[in-house]
Amino acid sequence: MDYYSKHMIAGSVAGLVEHFTLLPIDVIKTHIQSGFNKNGFLHTAKNMGIKNSWRGWEIVFTGIIPSHASYFLAYEKSKQLLDIDHNYSMLNSTICGFTSVIAHDLIATPFDVCKQRHQINKNKYAMDTVHTIMKKNAIRSLYRSFPTTIFRNLPYGGIFMCINEGLRNQFEIKKNNPINVGLCSGIAGATAAIITNPLDVIKTKIQTQHGGNYPTFLSTMNQIYKKDWKIFYRGCSANVLIAIPSTAICWMTYEYISSIM
Repeated sequence: MDYYSKHMIAGSVAGLVEHFTLLPIDVIKTHIQSGFNKNGFLHTAKNMGIKNSWRGWEIVFTGIIPSHASYFLAYEKSKQLLDIDHNYSMLNSTICGFTSVIAHDLIATPFDVCKQRHQINKNKYAMDTVHTIMKKNAIRSLYRSFPTTIFRNLPYGGIFMCINEGLRNQFEIKKNNPINVGLCSGIAGATAAIITNPLDVIKTKIQTQHGGNYPTFLSTMNQIYKKDWKIFYRGCSANVLIAIPSTAICWMTYEYISSIM
């Protein structure tokens, strides 16, 4: 098996393990940030029940395989070109994070839109949600939030990669040390999630809207600010609860799978 195929497969498996483990928390976060449920994290979780906590799993798992394969392919390629292992710098790590995010989001955005819409609507089947979106707004609606998604995920990816690679370089963390890999990625993920939570709220508002109340990034930001600036940090606890284990699980799995292939 060639070098890049190995890392694409490892990335896909890592994505599946990560999202299977944490999908219920992601559903709760979507409910809180979209305004569909204005109660706290624990109250929302209690009211949703187990069945609703897994809404959108079909869409998630369909999009994970190609998007995570693309993410880790871009990561390995840019890391190799920039020689980050032997010549670490904050700028090179940030660029690596940017390229990985772009490669991921070009594939993942349509799936993410369908997933979040399905998580808050009453359709029984995920394909009913996809059909409704396509019938009303066609393909362009699936990429309507792409600029906002990129605007949110580029800072997140850059911050995450900069901190993650910096910690691994500083403490000379080896790929075959899963605990330390998980700690570095968990710290990086939590930090990036807190800093970029306002952007995540804006993205969720645009993706889950009905009726075009949030047409652009700036107008959405302005509406939220006028209503209550605290809304920008709505769902932050859920975001951090997702970021720490998701990044740790994903990167631990990725490094392990790629090391044994």
